[in-house]
Amino acid sequence: MNCPACAHQLRTIRYEGVSIETCDGCGGEFVSGSEMGHIVRARDERFGGDHSAWAAGRGPLFGIKDADATTRFCCPQCRVPMNPINYATDSGVIVDRCGECGGMWLENSELEKIQTLLERWQDEAPGKISGAAQQLSDARAKSKRETSNTFGGSRFSFVNAVVNRLLDAA
Repeated sequence: MNCPACAHQLRTIRYEGVSIETCDGCGGEFVSGSEMGHIVRARDERFGGDHSAWAAGRGPLFGIKDADATTRFCCPQCRVPMNPINYATDSGVIVDRCGECGGMWLENSELEKIQTLLERWQDEAPGKISGAAQQLSDARAKSKRETSNTFGGSRFSFVNAVVNRLLDAA
């Protein structure tokens, strides 16, 4: 297979326990859909430095900029035009995906960016879930306090009043 970006011959390497194709010319990588799923779950490689700085404080980014929305590459495996997608719909990392084989072309360092971002989100998730659970608990308590005094009478008095009205109307 040849690189869709610079036409160099792609070389097979082992990465995170799977085989991927890499380009020595431009640094791009071709990864099948199943291999990508394994890579983002494996967490064998940990990234710091520039990748951590890039991911720090980065939240979800939806959509694709117009400049990235056009087909730029053909699949090195199928030779059909690939579609640009925002990986995981909100990562902000635009990769090219083949509609035929599901393979993805990732330009230089996009794979590492995806891994860094997903690992950071996974690491932060327990704290965010705990914070959200506390907010939910606080909201429930506030709601209970605010609605418990809306009806001052007893339920029995209310039901008794309704029954008496029905009997009076009969």
